[in-house]
Amino acid sequence: MLEIEDVPVTQEVVLNVQGKVIKPAKKRSKTTKKKEEFYVNPDELRAEIKNYYDTNVFSNKLGLMIKKIAYGMSYMTNFINYTYKDEMISDAIYKMSRAIVRHCYKVESSFSPFAYLSMCSWTAFINKISKEKKIQQTHKDYKDRYYTEMIESQGENIVLKNNRRNLGDGVVDDDS
Repeated sequence: MLEIEDVPVTQEVVLNVQGKVIKPAKKRSKTTKKKEEFYVNPDELRAEIKNYYDTNVFSNKLGLMIKKIAYGMSYMTNFINYTYKDEMISDAIYKMSRAIVRHCYKVESSFSPFAYLSMCSWTAFINKISKEKKIQQTHKDYKDRYYTEMIESQGENIVLKNNRRNLGDGVVDDDS
């Protein structure tokens, strides 16, 4: 039978019914799970792209790899809190797919296909953000112009209403 003194004090130990020492399993962090969830092996990605270039058939595995790259990038701190994150992801998937279909990536090069597609995704995300900011600025400018015109056109009515209120409170109007 195993004595408890045989085990170093620093280790957590669990004894089961038969008296065998069982070490508890290591806990995985959430970041490790996310990394595994969105991990794409560059060698497999290169093989899938080469297979597409040879057969002109876009496989499901290649599509899944592209999707993983886009979704993984969407969880970066730069992009996580945007309300239009889904549009950013779809734009990135479209741009990466289009780059592969147009044979923009050179399979023979030593450049990593994961790095190439990540840059395509990054650029798509940045472009979507800049487009949305332009749209938001246009909305803001329109609102400012519209409300300014509305206030200017109704300004005389507002002044008259305020003067009538002041007269009712016993305040004398200077124009009368």
